[in-house]
Amino acid sequence: MARPGFTLIGDKELTKTLTAIADPRARKGIARHSLRKGAKPIAETAGRLAPRRKSAGGPEREEELHESIAVSSRLSKRQKKRRGKAKAEVEIFVGTTALPHAHLQEFGWEEGAPQPYLRPAWDGGKRQALKDILKESWKGIERRAKRLARKARKAAAG
Repeated sequence: MARPGFTLIGDKELTKTLTAIADPRARKGIARHSLRKGAKPIAETAGRLAPRRKSAGGPEREEELHESIAVSSRLSKRQKKRRGKAKAEVEIFVGTTALPHAHLQEFGWEEGAPQPYLRPAWDGGKRQALKDILKESWKGIERRAKRLARKARKAAAG
C-alpha cells in the first residue's frame, strides 16, 4: 500500500536563505522559534490524546502523562543516553519529559494494549506543522533583515 505523500514548497529557498545568514546564533534562533511554533500544536494534540489514569490525587500524585508532554530543545539525561552522539545544529523534540512509562503507553507491553497518542498527533498535524515552520522561518528572516537594515542606516547616519 502506497503511503500518501505531500509536497513542501519553499524549503530549498529557505535553507539557502538561512545558510546565508552569517551569524550562527541568529540562524539558530530563527530555526528554534520556527520549530517550536510548528511543534506546539502537535504537543497539544498529543496531550489531549494521551491516556489518563484514575488516581486519588493529592500532592504525592505522580505526574500524569498528558501533563508531561512538551516541546523542548533538550532531552532528559535518560533520553540522551539512548539517543547516541549524532547532533544537528538545531533540534526540537516533542514528547514526554522524563516519564519512564510513556513509550509503554504508546506501543503497549505484555500487560497492556498500545494507546498511541504521539503518532496520531504527528500524523494529524504534520502538514500544518511544516507549513507553520516555513511561514515562521520566513517571518524570522524578514525580521532579521529589517534589523540589519536599521543598524546599517543608523551606522551610515552616525
